[in-house]
Amino acid sequence: FPSGENDGGDLRFTDNDGTTLLDFWVEKVEGSSPNRVAYIWVEVADNLGSDVDIYCYYGNSGASNASDGEATFDFFDNFEDYSVGDDPDPSKWTITEDGTNDVSIQNNPDGSGKVLKIDKCDGTLNYSVWAQNVDLTAGNYTIHYLWRFDDAGHDEYNNIFEGTTFVVYCTADMDETDRFRWYNGSVYNDFSPASPTLSANTWYELMHKITTSSYVLNLNGTDHIGGFASTPTDGTTSIRIAPSRASGTRANWVDNFYIRKYTDPEPAFSSSGSEEAAASDETVFYIQPGTGNVGVGTTSPSEKLDVDGTIRAAHYRDSGGGNLIRSSDGSITITEDTDGSWDLTGAGGGGGVGGSGTDNYLSKWTDGGTNLTSSLVYDDGTNVGIGTESPDYTLDVDGSIRATKSLTAGINVETLTGDKTLTPGTDAMYQYLDEGGANRVITLATTTAKAGDRFIIRHNGICFDSHYLQVKQGDTTLDYIYAGAIKEFIFDGTNWISAENGTGENDNKKYNVAIGYNARGYTYGVAVGGQAQGYSSGTAVGYDARGSLSGAVVGRSADGHSYGTAVGYEAKGYSYGTAVGYDADGSSAGAAVGAYSLGSNSGAALGFSSDGRNYGAAVGYGAYGLDYGVAVGSYAHGQISGAAVGRGADGSNFGVAVGRSASGYSSGVAVGYYAKARYNGLSIGYWAGYNLSNYANPNKNILIGYKAGYNLKQPSAWSASTAYSVGDYVRPTSANGYNYECTVAGTSGGSEPTWPTTLGETVTDGSVTWECVSMRGNNNIIIGYDIEGSADDADKLNIGNVIYGDLASGNIGIGTESPSEKLDVAGTIRAAHYRDSGGGNLIRSSDGSITITEDTDGSWDLTGAGGGGGVGGSGTDNYLSKWTDGGTNLTNSLVYDDGTNVGIGTESPNELLTVEGVLSLDETTAPSSTSDYGKLYVKSSDSKLYFMDDGGIEHDLTAGTPGGNDGAVQFNSSGSFGGDENNLFWDNTNKRLGIGTASPGAKLDVEYALNAVGLKLTSPDY
Repeated sequence: FPSGENDGGDLRFTDNDGTTLLDFWVEKVEGSSPNRVAYIWVEVADNLGSDVDIYCYYGNSGASNASDGEATFDFFDNFEDYSVGDDPDPSKWTITEDGTNDVSIQNNPDGSGKVLKIDKCDGTLNYSVWAQNVDLTAGNYTIHYLWRFDDAGHDEYNNIFEGTTFVVYCTADMDETDRFRWYNGSVYNDFSPASPTLSANTWYELMHKITTSSYVLNLNGTDHIGGFASTPTDGTTSIRIAPSRASGTRANWVDNFYIRKYTDPEPAFSSSGSEEAAASDETVFYIQPGTGNVGVGTTSPSEKLDVDGTIRAAHYRDSGGGNLIRSSDGSITITEDTDGSWDLTGAGGGGGVGGSGTDNYLSKWTDGGTNLTSSLVYDDGTNVGIGTESPDYTLDVDGSIRATKSLTAGINVETLTGDKTLTPGTDAMYQYLDEGGANRVITLATTTAKAGDRFIIRHNGICFDSHYLQVKQGDTTLDYIYAGAIKEFIFDGTNWISAENGTGENDNKKYNVAIGYNARGYTYGVAVGGQAQGYSSGTAVGYDARGSLSGAVVGRSADGHSYGTAVGYEAKGYSYGTAVGYDADGSSAGAAVGAYSLGSNSGAALGFSSDGRNYGAAVGYGAYGLDYGVAVGSYAHGQISGAAVGRGADGSNFGVAVGRSASGYSSGVAVGYYAKARYNGLSIGYWAGYNLSNYANPNKNILIGYKAGYNLKQPSAWSASTAYSVGDYVRPTSANGYNYECTVAGTSGGSEPTWPTTLGETVTDGSVTWECVSMRGNNNIIIGYDIEGSADDADKLNIGNVIYGDLASGNIGIGTESPSEKLDVAGTIRAAHYRDSGGGNLIRSSDGSITITEDTDGSWDLTGAGGGGGVGGSGTDNYLSKWTDGGTNLTNSLVYDDGTNVGIGTESPNELLTVEGVLSLDETTAPSSTSDYGKLYVKSSDSKLYFMDDGGIEHDLTAGTPGGNDGAVQFNSSGSFGGDENNLFWDNTNKRLGIGTASPGAKLDVEYALNAVGLKLTSPDY
């Protein structure tokens, strides 16, 4: 039974003749056994103008799956034969996309299997898929597919064209009505009945039913009548499915797309007949209607009794009880006697068979089958001879034997326990012998052997058995056979000789081997293949291969001589060279492996078209290693003791290059993608030193890091009659180790000046003045990420954009790009200890009058020149010091630092700053506010103390004199405190408030009248 989509199980469908197979496709299977339901489309051959019977066959467990959507429908794609990410089949589909998103096969977002996804993210219809050039000229048709969209706010398009003309314009109108509508060429219309409301991320089953005069959309099994945008004519159709043209990310999904013929009304299944059992695979007994012929084992009997097979019975009798077989004219009968023997007689039993013969010869019919005479076959009771009366073998033929198919000889499979003698006529021709764990001698007997006798012997031991079978004739060893090998031996009438190359005869001929048309193997040579030549201890295997002078070759037209080895078509190995690959060439102790590879003069090449010469080594496609150079990687070049590793890497003149397209020249080392190092330089990192050139400059750059020194380069060559600006640099057309900086702008002369070679010296060139400077782009050290430098940098140090240096002056800067001293630090220096070269002085003034030293306990001493005089004084731990005695001694200040807080006048600070005593603040104007900080100050305009918060709001902290007596509640009275206990009084003892009385008797005591808009009283529950 079908198990799922496109799995037809063992089903077959035929036309009403019961034999013509019909194409079908299983769309889906629902339910579980035994109540499964399969939905199957069958392509019926008839026009269905009237009722038609078709047959469904099932129950054959050996049948293969025959479900085939391609064969069943006029157009079909269920997208299951693709891989995720594939484009749809271009023979079926045309896709439009602009590269931002795409149209491709993806996994079903709501289940299993694969679907077609159309992505969309711009404001056009640039993301569409078209089922193209579907020929539907035969009549009406329906287009069926499953469809899903993911954006509920924009239109989605399902259109059908003839050429470029709209036939059906069907739109999911998601920005207005949320349902399908159709377009008649001028306005949108609702279907009849209107389609249901559509929801995003939901699969819908769509069928577009199209005739020459009507269009119907069937949505999830319900028909909705629409109309055409233009009337169809020729039926050649393309179908476009596209998401909304509105900008934004959205997608459509499509599955199970097929097109079939359609008629209205559609044919429907009527009923099923009774189940019929199919005939057995083997027909036993069959009576042919009309003829009365009976078949046994056949359904097509050509006689009254036609038996496809053997007839066997205890006895055979005709209707008279005697004759078994009678010819049609009665001239020959075969009868069975009562004792079971058979007699052959003439017609009516008279006369019988005549003729005579010689004893032991088998008879044969003569005279039209009425007489017997001697044949050529002789039977002496032990052996049978053909052409001989003295057969020595079971069948001994004196003459030629020809078989149109095969002749089979006996085989002996045996595990030996000792030596063995093989005798022709007694022992089988094929001997498969396991030596049984020891070397064995196999002796071929000659006493009874006759010319042409043969033995084929195989060593049948296990593959790693090292014991042998020693084949001998008397005391002469013919050959040795090791595990798995097969050797053949033929008796020539006197001796056993080899039946193959390289075995047998006890002379030097056996050291020559030639196998193949016109193969030539001589002088200890081996040649295998048509026209192959192996001589002078050479070995050649392959058509037209040549191996000589101890050379060895394998491959068509391969050539190896003088101890050379060549493997591959037209490979060449000469003079101790080795070549492996098509047209590979290894010579003069060189080694070449790969098509078109070349290894010569002790060079080594490995890879297609690789080249290793003069002790060079090349590994990779098109790699080139020359003159002790090493190249590893496709198109890598290593020459003149250079080394290159990586695709397109180039290392020469003792240079090293590691990385794709890296280049290291003249003792330069480059490591990284497109890294470049020149003339004793070092570049490590992606694009490090990328713009360095190969001019004869001293380079000597050290560049480490991504794009380190990327912009470094040598100036362009001087050019005649060219305008130059101040700060431009040039190099002489013939490099002299210097560059020249334009100090006076102008236009160069018509011919190159004589360049000075002293730094700082100038020369006039036309109206330009040039100053001799050191080479630009050279002698730099750059370490760090993306520190590209500038084109004219020279003698520069840059480490991580933190440490800078001028290598010409020897100055080093930390935090500054222009150090003016040997160490120029823009910031604070901090270290665990400070020592000079003598281990003592930390800081010394230039005249030596002041030094600061660090004692062994970590404390510092400040002294005068030579350690005399200096600074004295003492203090208490944690107190900050202050100068006394004219700035020569230090003693305690009032400031105390306990490591957490600071105190002034106290050794117990409880906050970051604690002042024991009066804090005096000078009057000032109001400051500006600072985010996240408050400020305390005395404002000069009113001499009051204020606090300003981080929003700039001032708060007056000055306290005034309260008004009234105790208990009087205070209020603002023209900027001062006001209060009168007879008006508003707070009894803090009893927690009571009095209004108009200074003696409240309740929590709220109001004297005189009380006016209230609303008053709510809550009484206690007594």
